[in-house]
Amino acid sequence: LGHVKIPLLSLERDLAEICGRASEYAVTLVDGYQFDAGYFTALHRVSRCLAIVDDQGLLDFYDGDFIINQNPVAPELTYATSAKTTRLLGPDYALLREEFIEARSLPAPKIRHDFLVTMGGSDPDNACEKILHAFERSTLAASRIVVVAGALNSHFETLGIQAAQSRHQITVLHHSNHMSQLMREAKVAITASGSTCWELCCLGVPFITVVLAENQRLNAESLHRNGIAPTLGMVPDINETILTVAINQQLNPGAQGWNLVDGLGASRIAGALETFCLL
Repeated sequence: LGHVKIPLLSLERDLAEICGRASEYAVTLVDGYQFDAGYFTALHRVSRCLAIVDDQGLLDFYDGDFIINQNPVAPELTYATSAKTTRLLGPDYALLREEFIEARSLPAPKIRHDFLVTMGGSDPDNACEKILHAFERSTLAASRIVVVAGALNSHFETLGIQAAQSRHQITVLHHSNHMSQLMREAKVAITASGSTCWELCCLGVPFITVVLAENQRLNAESLHRNGIAPTLGMVPDINETILTVAINQQLNPGAQGWNLVDGLGASRIAGALETFCLL
């Protein structure tokens, strides 16, 4: 598999650049929200194998050899495709880093903090601040909280000030290369409703979701509906009452996603692509 990273100056230029290189590789894999049906059709014509990562199913037609969607609601979405297109849908195809696959088999660690809060790489709406305010006003006893502010999070300094003034014991980290360890050492994690959810499921860590964008809503609703993880809703909806109720739900043993994600998704996808390329 080749990986080509091209600055997206325009969709037309991007398509021309990719089409000019696609035939050099066994598989062309595309992941993004900016592509339309015509983009995929043009790219499919020149690709030996085109795999499309998509989590919405909104286009009129998906012209590719594979559709990949790791979310639980994926099998319910209507994908308009050719009869030859292979659909790899659901958490069986969750794409996790090796770190989480290896950590899944480790003995249970000692709990070192009560809550882990992580909103991904940037958190532009500063959901972390809202969550910490809700902790402050909640009826929860003083707790040990670790906040991981992603590498692109511009609120790191203000979060540090907020943590220093809290009645809780709060540690704010600016990015971490040991997320699996931090997750496993927490009683409960609070996370955005994206791919971090599947990492937490794989490790069997109880968690609560926050919806940062519309494309995360279906994930959060599905996890909530199926008893995997309650949700605090959209960022403006976060308050101390919702937070306390959600935490009490997740402190109840059994409310975990261990059986939802086994960590073998990347291997299954690689195997399917390899089989296709050998045909």
